[in-house]
Amino acid sequence: MMRSRDRHNLLRSLVAGVFLAAAGNAVASEDLEPYKMIRSLQYLQDAIVAGDHSANEMQRFLLKTLDQRLRTASPDVFKDPRNVDAVFVFAMSGGNPQTLDFLAARDVDGEFDGRLARVLRRYFQGQGLTAVAAFEGLVKEYGTSPVGPYLALVAGNITANADPAKAIGYFDQVRLLAPGTNLEEAALRRSLAVILPTEPGRGFDLAAKYVRRFLYSPYASQFIDMFVQLATDDDGKGDRSRSPCSRATRIWLALRH
Repeated sequence: MMRSRDRHNLLRSLVAGVFLAAAGNAVASEDLEPYKMIRSLQYLQDAIVAGDHSANEMQRFLLKTLDQRLRTASPDVFKDPRNVDAVFVFAMSGGNPQTLDFLAARDVDGEFDGRLARVLRRYFQGQGLTAVAAFEGLVKEYGTSPVGPYLALVAGNITANADPAKAIGYFDQVRLLAPGTNLEEAALRRSLAVILPTEPGRGFDLAAKYVRRFLYSPYASQFIDMFVQLATDDDGKGDRSRSPCSRATRIWLALRH
């Protein structure tokens, strides 16, 4: 397993390469392909939820650099569908959603999926519930594509309150398509929030998975709050060796080691 120092040095080298390219130094122009920059962003975000919080500043820098790169890209760049996917992933990864609108509005060659651009615009404007049916169809259509797990996560967020069972299905899809990533981390946390009121047994199973994989995520404090609620809401009646409380004890011991 890569040590923390080695991982940090790799991250520094990775982002330094992007910076040099952005500054116009002697780096091949193909190294600035948006889809390659998105891969760097994904690596950073996965490192953050794995516990490398030093990558946060690099993430902010790369999001800004990507935004500038996308807005100044030649239309020919988007003849490569990987770069079109990169724009959608960027928007759903903490990037500037207005950049997607900017590029989609200037797409005269039909490279961008206008349906997806429109429903994402509604989501970013806080109107996602008005596009539930459209999201359902697009999640199925994009399936295992690079955009698929991001879209499923958004669909789960939208439906979490209105249809918890469907939301869990979306989050399960994210976990299946993107194991070990920041997407899985988010899907586990949000699944726990949805399941907590009605299925404490499954909640403990999800909590155990989160502890094993993402205990050092900067978002783990949200998980801890839910875990405490999960453990204290159950009174531990019946056979305590099989009760949720005993499972809580085992998970807590895992937290301490």
